[in-house]
Amino acid sequence: MPVQTFPPMTKDFPSFDCDAHIAEPMEIWERAEEHLTRAELAALKTTLWYDPESEQLIVNDTVGAGIRSKEGRGTTAAINLISVAGPGMKHAIQRAFNVRNLRAETALTKAQSAYIDHRGAYDPKARLQDMDVQGIDQVMFIPSDIDTYPWLRNGLGATAACKAYNEWARKAARPTPSGCFCGAAAVAGSGKGGAIYRVAAKVSRRLGAPDRCTRQLPAATRFDPLWRGHGRDRRGLRHASVSGSGLTGSRRVTASSTRLPN
Repeated sequence: MPVQTFPPMTKDFPSFDCDAHIAEPMEIWERAEEHLTRAELAALKTTLWYDPESEQLIVNDTVGAGIRSKEGRGTTAAINLISVAGPGMKHAIQRAFNVRNLRAETALTKAQSAYIDHRGAYDPKARLQDMDVQGIDQVMFIPSDIDTYPWLRNGLGATAACKAYNEWARKAARPTPSGCFCGAAAVAGSGKGGAIYRVAAKVSRRLGAPDRCTRQLPAATRFDPLWRGHGRDRRGLRHASVSGSGLTGSRRVTASSTRLPN
């Protein structure tokens, strides 16, 4: 039988994944004290904190909240949907694992659970290999626990959480400045000098608008200075609303989608 041959496929444009969730790694909390003040660190520990001993995420003093990956360690009779991912993974396969876990005799072992906890879900370097397989040239990483952030009750703790994440994200994007971009998070500040302005000043690229679910609409008068800009304040900001299920009426919300510098 003759073997079919095809000419190499080429393209003159990049394939861009604008919704590339990344499961927040332990490194964010392990190195938080390097970037935060004592007050911020204390607030973070009761607002959004990963406890390595219990391997649980603490949100608003509630243990076991959040959806972050266990980074390859696995759990008997359980999977983490946020990290059972990667090229070829489909919802039908995830559902099959969940069905297996309903019965003790068919449930996944800890080793099996760890095996399918995909490294590319939480490690940007490993994700680059996934991108090669999938034909993706560029990605915009956004945090996976982002739907938790609008619910954070402590303003200082929310600011600290965003700050710790942004420091990690900025470094994660450095090895591949032309292919890996990370969305920054910021508590919506009012007026000049707010958290959003500090993020914009540091990353100097693009910044998303607050979540509409919290009634912090991009068109609100209070955000006029952010979009219009004056002199150095104008830093190439772009609107990118988060469509998560934020707490309606909340006074605090995070914004995402900032391209970080090389």
